[in-house]
Amino acid sequence: MVSDNFQPTSTISASTSATFNQDRNELLNNHHRLGHISIKRARSLNIDGIPQPPSKMPKVKCPVCIASKATRHERPSATTADTRSASGPWQDIYSDLSGKMRISSICGYRYFAVFSCAWSGAKNGEFIARKNHFIDAYCRFLATTGIKPQYISTLRTDQGGEYINHQMQALLNEHLTNHVVRAKVEHHSVGAAETAVNNLRHSARAMMLHGNVSTRFRHFGIAHAAYIHNVTSLSRIGKSKTILELLFSKRADLAQVPPYGCFATVYKNSWRTLQDQSLDLPSDQGVFIGIAKHTGVIGYCVSDGSRIIVTRENLAFDPHLYPFHQKPISAPAWQIFHNLTQAAAQGSTQHSIPSTDQPEAQEYALSESVVDDSLRSETQNLNHNAVTQEQADKQDSSDSDAASDDDDDKSTRISSQQKSTPAAF
Repeated sequence: MVSDNFQPTSTISASTSATFNQDRNELLNNHHRLGHISIKRARSLNIDGIPQPPSKMPKVKCPVCIASKATRHERPSATTADTRSASGPWQDIYSDLSGKMRISSICGYRYFAVFSCAWSGAKNGEFIARKNHFIDAYCRFLATTGIKPQYISTLRTDQGGEYINHQMQALLNEHLTNHVVRAKVEHHSVGAAETAVNNLRHSARAMMLHGNVSTRFRHFGIAHAAYIHNVTSLSRIGKSKTILELLFSKRADLAQVPPYGCFATVYKNSWRTLQDQSLDLPSDQGVFIGIAKHTGVIGYCVSDGSRIIVTRENLAFDPHLYPFHQKPISAPAWQIFHNLTQAAAQGSTQHSIPSTDQPEAQEYALSESVVDDSLRSETQNLNHNAVTQEQADKQDSSDSDAASDDDDDKSTRISSQQKSTPAAF
């Protein structure tokens, strides 16, 4: 026997669904009239003409708010399983390419690629002139670190063309390397590499600013910043050891590493190269510009502003003398800093700002440009001719002024003689 108040389940569901849709439409309409504020805030309001949302109504999603108020989801922790999958150094690698530098370095580099080890946290930087040269930087990275290509199990990068081109993909497939490419908006997927790029750039800029070293040597500063990071930073696998101690099982010794930008000398191994063995200095002098690779040699790099000397020994330095502090050859953006700090160090509130027509400022402008030697020599000849012509004009004007002064003095003497000539007897 069926009860009189019995209703089919389908009828109850249909009515419930219709009621919910009606309430939802009314709620979203009021939500729109209130400027798409949150439901929690709408329930706390007491405004005539707009009823409060029911407290027991299921949570309603507004499609307009979902589209217009979208926010980034919470980033995963840096200690997730995929970043800890490596069991040794350089098995899981993050890589990223820096932005283009406005002025190329002294070796023609405008980019640097960073390779960061997910297991240890070690960082390695390689420098290139163009983005399509990244494959060469990757091969140099393998050769420098001594890693067998098949040893790298995972390479994590963004969607840059330097990573996903056919030549690079063919090389990674040949090495059996799993290339993990992040989505365009998921920067945290290669956050270790992006953070490394910023940290190395900031550290190099600070050291170059302190030493007043020209920006032409920026890639030496970045390479030295990577070395200092690997020596001083704690490893990711264990906070009790630095990266250097973890990889090489020895402690770092910075006693023989000069401060960046200080005065340094390199002993000449052959005394036969001296033109005058009695008076010539037995060393090459310059400033220390970092521990980096130059002309195929990894060692201490010293420069006098024009040439670069690399040595692995026979280095001496004065940690308190910074030669480039005395010459205004740094970047123009740094000149105010050095003017203020040097004046404060000397106990003076006034410091002369070098004018733009001084030889040192012209030397910096020429050294920072990318013109060739012929154009530089032609510019110097034009400047020399202009200075010579200006000196000649000044000499002519001074001679004419002197002649006019002599004439005036002569006429004055004649008139005075006429006045003072005694009467003839």
